[in-house]
Amino acid sequence: MLKTRVITAVIGFIIALGAITFGGLVYDVLITLLALLGWREFVLLGKAKRVRISIIWGYISILLLMIALACHQYIIAIAIFSIKFICQLYVVYIW
Repeated sequence: MLKTRVITAVIGFIIALGAITFGGLVYDVLITLLALLGWREFVLLGKAKRVRISIIWGYISILLLMIALACHQYIIAIAIFSIKFICQLYVVYIW
């Protein structure tokens, strides 16, 4: 088990180092993929606790957020994040 984790960490480090070195689009795509994987893990945690979380709207908002950040539209990115946060609170606590 530890061997698998070490191998995964080494591969992840090499990929991260390459993305940081190349920068630009490669880095943006890697960060977007990591954000999407993180959202998937968050949704799976919610399902385990029987909390309703919209997986599709999460993916859409992450993609819109990353596109806005890649285009240097920071005000739009803040608006997307705020709307997503408020909607998610509504779904979890009120709906």
